Amino acid sequence: MVRGCSRSTGHSSEPFIRNVIRHHGKSRGGRLVDRGSMDVLFFKKTFRERRLRVSHARLVVFQELSRNRKALSPRELYQGLLRKKKGVGLTSVYRSLELLASLGIVFKTMSGTVTRYKLCGLAGHHHHIVCERCGEVVEFDFCDLPHWTKRLARMTGYQITAHHFDFVGLCRGCQKKV
Repeated sequence: MVRGCSRSTGHSSEPFIRNVIRHHGKSRGGRLVDRGSMDVLFFKKTFRERRLRVSHARLVVFQELSRNRKALSPRELYQGLLRKKKGVGLTSVYRSLELLASLGIVFKTMSGTVTRYKLCGLAGHHHHIVCERCGEVVEFDFCDLPHWTKRLARMTGYQITAHHFDFVGLCRGCQKKV
């Protein structure tokens, strides 16, 4: 299961994927947020807009995620911070990650008992496809669900305000290994 990064309820009606970012940071154009722009200023602006405190723990967790290309478990992140002598406890790492995920700055992948977090590369509403074997993540902003959403709302009586729709599969590299 993958959660996070869906920051708006807008839907794209374009019948193709316009923006794709792989874990190594390449894009096919569009609204890609360059990792260089995922800096302290971005972090502070996001927190200031939401009237949240920029604590030491939150900032170093964000910085550590922005330096890593792969998704990290809270324990892996904590171990990295411990080696760098950043003075952040494991509980603070967990709390910071959950807050960053709720803000859509990072997304959370869960596979069995392993939970990992990764900085989002696309701004705005988007989705993910995660390799169930190696954990590679591809982000995309194709979201052609308005018809399906309206039908679901009629069937259930719900007023749908948001959705999280993500895919799990095998990447090309892992398919070759099978």
